Amino acid sequence: MNRTMLEQLTIRKLGLIDSAELRFSSGLIVISGETGAGKTLLLDGLVALTGFKPSSADMVADDTFVEGILDLSSHAAELLNLGVELDEGTLYIARQFPKDGKSKASLQAKSAPSSLLREIADVWVAIHGQHDTYRLLNSKTHLLILDEFGGEEITQARSAVSSAYQAYQAKQKQLKEFKVERDTAIKMAESLRTDVELCQSLAIQPEEDVLLAQSIELLTNAERVTEHLKIALDALGTSEISVTSGIETSTRALEKVSSSDNEVQQILELLRQAGESVQTAQLKLLALFEKVANPEANIDDLMQRQRQIKQLLQAHGPTVADLYEWQQAAERQLQLVDIGDEELQKLESVTTQNYEVLMSECQKLHDIRLQKAKDLESSVSKELSDLALGAARFEVEARSTDVSETGIDSVEFMFSANPGLKLSPLQDSASGGELSRLMLALEVSLLRDTQVPVMIFDEIDTGVAGATALAIAKKLVLVSARSQVLVVSHLPQIAAFADQHIVVQKSITDQVTKTDIRVLEESERVSELARMLAGLEGSQSAREHAEELLEKARAAKASLKK
Repeated sequence: MNRTMLEQLTIRKLGLIDSAELRFSSGLIVISGETGAGKTLLLDGLVALTGFKPSSADMVADDTFVEGILDLSSHAAELLNLGVELDEGTLYIARQFPKDGKSKASLQAKSAPSSLLREIADVWVAIHGQHDTYRLLNSKTHLLILDEFGGEEITQARSAVSSAYQAYQAKQKQLKEFKVERDTAIKMAESLRTDVELCQSLAIQPEEDVLLAQSIELLTNAERVTEHLKIALDALGTSEISVTSGIETSTRALEKVSSSDNEVQQILELLRQAGESVQTAQLKLLALFEKVANPEANIDDLMQRQRQIKQLLQAHGPTVADLYEWQQAAERQLQLVDIGDEELQKLESVTTQNYEVLMSECQKLHDIRLQKAKDLESSVSKELSDLALGAARFEVEARSTDVSETGIDSVEFMFSANPGLKLSPLQDSASGGELSRLMLALEVSLLRDTQVPVMIFDEIDTGVAGATALAIAKKLVLVSARSQVLVVSHLPQIAAFADQHIVVQKSITDQVTKTDIRVLEESERVSELARMLAGLEGSQSAREHAEELLEKARAAKASLKK
């Protein structure tokens, strides 16, 4: 038998549980108690260790606290990959749920995010709740179950399909958008082409609209402008009393003064700088005079160009920068028309290639699924035989469906409990008891190769009794040989096989209701089994039956271990 994995669980202020501290054995651990006693509260405490908030944490006024101690030395490498180092093989997990505030989590007495606890939970525990059984009735979950059974081989194949699907979808989207753009471009091509060709022929320069307006204004008033420019030129340098003449006369006069006088030298420097500035102004005036007096383009040509630019700016402006942006976009659209057929063929070809790759990956995944479906059928059928359903048939029916990110398969589990009955969907063919056993068979099949340290089943025995319950008990014993198994059960036939029996009881003291949890001593088990059998602890016949159950369970367990 495996060593203990979940060694200890401490719970304070969780629902009706005021305080509980449990030390677990290895093997099969059964949790029993009357309906409403609070068995699910114990499971709530375990759920808290997996990073989720227990629903009963809001039922009390004080802070809720849960702590678990686990021996996970055999999974040290997996945990180290998650950044968690064990303390001599032991993992300490704690959760606190303040009444007013955010929950807190810790690993090895150090603060940790709840998300890390959820990752770690995949390493150490598998929890099967009542809702999981009824989840089987939803055929949409069957593909996920098959893929989980398929393990790494299907995981890799699904990843390849997902990548190929995303690549195909991206290229298909690009193709669709290209077609829409091209259709729009074709419709607008003629009007676009006229304005684009005009833009290209004009080769408009930055802010040319402003500069053109200034040039036209100058040329419109050319006679008056040239007259004033001539006066300015004469004043600066060509007349006898020009500024240039005055500066030159002043400079020559001062140069005859003593060269050692600093003040004179400063004035001379100012006169030289003034002369240079006047000379620069003369050159600029002369250039402007020539531009106005002898223009490169006549005013009619400039006004025609201005009208064309204004027309373009009104349609695509208002600024030259806006016009540039429009021109570039329009040229791209025209390019779509001009080279559209060739580009469209390329895109269609690449999209087709991506689709072929996708379908190839889908086919590979399909083939793997078919093989894994047969393996799952074989495994589940064997488990059902051990669970007193040897005549039952279980098949995985695969159908083709539209391609998606998960492939081209739709899967549904088909079941027949008795010979001669045709295979039908689970919701039409399986009773509550058969569904419970089928779920257990699937769980065992899914976890056969994973070696999950702790397995938790919440009322896996729903809808069964008698010999069927004994078959489930024996299967749980076999599973507990490699994993620590915790089972919430109302059946004495299962409880009799427990290596450790925990009872949950509700008590009322001074109008205060509390849930107490304790591990039964071996001598107390007969009374609890009698209560489970007859509802009365003191019933002599029930006690005798309980003793018989325990004796037979011991013998059966000894036989199973051989």
